[in-house]
Amino acid sequence: MAADLNSNDALDVRVARNRRAIYTGLKPFLAEDELMAALSLWQARYSDGPAYALHGFVNEICADEPLRQMRNDIHRSLRQALFGPDEALDVDPLLQIERWNHGRDGMAAPALTKHVMAGKSSAKPSTLIFESVFEDFLHLIEERQPISLQIRNYIDMHLGKVLSNGPVSVQVSRWLRGKQPRLDNGLEVAEMRTILHMAYVLACEYIGPTAADQMLAQAVRHCETQELARQFSPRELL
Repeated sequence: MAADLNSNDALDVRVARNRRAIYTGLKPFLAEDELMAALSLWQARYSDGPAYALHGFVNEICADEPLRQMRNDIHRSLRQALFGPDEALDVDPLLQIERWNHGRDGMAAPALTKHVMAGKSSAKPSTLIFESVFEDFLHLIEERQPISLQIRNYIDMHLGKVLSNGPVSVQVSRWLRGKQPRLDNGLEVAEMRTILHMAYVLACEYIGPTAADQMLAQAVRHCETQELARQFSPRELL
């Protein structure tokens, strides 16, 4: 029980720190109402995921043309806040988010979040672990060389060779392209292995096998620290 409490405390601290970073990174780009809507979206849909999995979140908040044009700047600002020093971050906006949500009870959601205030995915541990390892691996590659988008696009183009289930293929494609924030259930473990292996092979071509090996191993080690790894080991994906 004590271990569970400590784990929950650590998760709360991580989520609070990431929430501060998202707030800090978005502030220069969004008006107050849009900023609170974006933070509510992050809180509801992304706060329990990997901090570096920004692809879907940024795509979702940059739905309108003016923000689409600033997408790269927004992504860069969020990454700098997430991986920069704590002292550069604004205070935790949790109370502001809660007041904003309370104030909007019974009101129509702003355009930024009309379609996003749905419940969280009830994905299986294997699905969540795969998503975490894949996103972590691509984040590490992106830090070395900005090629994660090319890897996503290549895998998306070749999903027909990997997945025979049409609906599953559609949702995986949407996830890869950032149109769906989280994976749903449906992928078999063998299919997860194949997709991760495709990313690894492409990484070897771009940055070399030694660096690709190191980054994949680092992604797996990081995922092994998660509570879910007790239910499904990330090494099952190798």
